[in-house]
Amino acid sequence: MQHDDRPDPGGVSFIMPVLNEIDYLEHAVRSVLEQDVDGPTELVLALGPSSDGTTELAQRLAAEDDRLLLVENPQAHIPVGLNAAIRASSHPTVIRVDAHSELSPAMPAGPWRRCSAPGPPTWAG
Repeated sequence: MQHDDRPDPGGVSFIMPVLNEIDYLEHAVRSVLEQDVDGPTELVLALGPSSDGTTELAQRLAAEDDRLLLVENPQAHIPVGLNAAIRASSHPTVIRVDAHSELSPAMPAGPWRRCSAPGPPTWAG
């Protein structure tokens, strides 16, 4: 236990809503999976009904890395997809990223330390 009696924060689940992102998805996924985080990580993609091959690309990427999980978001409603991704996630800390995102390898390191430090366990940026 930490000295503020909160449980150990465990790993990080990144969640990403996705729709028609064939040109950006692979780079975004790789930048998330390369994050320098103390502890386990995963990326949960909430897949809308893409018409450009995004779903097939996501399936290929998931077959290559078991940290990548796929959930369906058939109506393509972002809040519904985010909620589905959160439900499918397995870590207590959740960070939302977008399919056009390119994260630097240490992006969550500072906020992650602040989230797991004494005090309010929230951060947004």
